Amino acid sequence: MYFASIEYDSAADTAARENREMRALFAAAARSRIGLEEEFRTALLDASTGTDADLRVSTLNGTNASLKALLIRLHEYLERQTGEEARTIEERLWRLLRASSDARALNLPELA
Repeated sequence: MYFASIEYDSAADTAARENREMRALFAAAARSRIGLEEEFRTALLDASTGTDADLRVSTLNGTNASLKALLIRLHEYLERQTGEEARTIEERLWRLLRASSDARALNLPELA
């Protein structure tokens, strides 16, 4: 019950923050000169302009899953690139993933 209460308390905030951060990363990648094909650049731009008008956790999580699928595609692309700008975007992506993991971590209470 303890873990459920923690997740319930922070789920919407966590998903909305992750969605904002992914959208900002997509906008930066789309504006970059890392050789994106036009279709991929358009997908990144489209995703970057979205908003989370519906703050129900189920809706946020659905959007989050869609954005993460695009994030995985971007990550795969960046790993194949050699330029400095690609490395900078990839480092930002890794920071986003670390922050996401930290935000979703469940810390056990001390047992006395």
